[in-house]
Amino acid sequence: MKFKRILQSVTGISTPIFGIQWAPPQWASDLAEETLVYLSGKRVLFNRFGMEDAGHCIQSVDNIRKHLDSQRQKLQGNKELDKSLVAMQRACRRFMDYVGHPKYSGFEKPIQESILENELQRLRSSIGKQVATLSISFGVDVEDELASTITFNNIENT
Repeated sequence: MKFKRILQSVTGISTPIFGIQWAPPQWASDLAEETLVYLSGKRVLFNRFGMEDAGHCIQSVDNIRKHLDSQRQKLQGNKELDKSLVAMQRACRRFMDYVGHPKYSGFEKPIQESILENELQRLRSSIGKQVATLSISFGVDVEDELASTITFNNIENT
């Protein structure tokens, strides 16, 4: 999905929009794009809930968290990019805290499935907000499957 389409269809994101006042450094745009390409390969962010398994989800989300940490190591003081990466890391940790909790495996199957589905929704929503922020702030297109995590809320332009 083209970033300009995302920009038209999302409201409530406060980021500097590049142009006359602000243009992101090329290295920051490249890092944002690299991050979004990586996330677009993570099915935990967009697979149907019935196809997900808690163990695999935890492993995948932990891999995402570690990747985001390595991306943060490459930052050269870009606070906009860092804020998004930190927010995604926080969402990953929260997911792992709930679904990876020792009590989780002791719950009955329907309770486990409900918790997993709720926490996946929360994770995807948090990640989606940051995907939109990175796309809009750094002018990066997003793969359609990953774009499905974005909450498109500007009905007038959607």
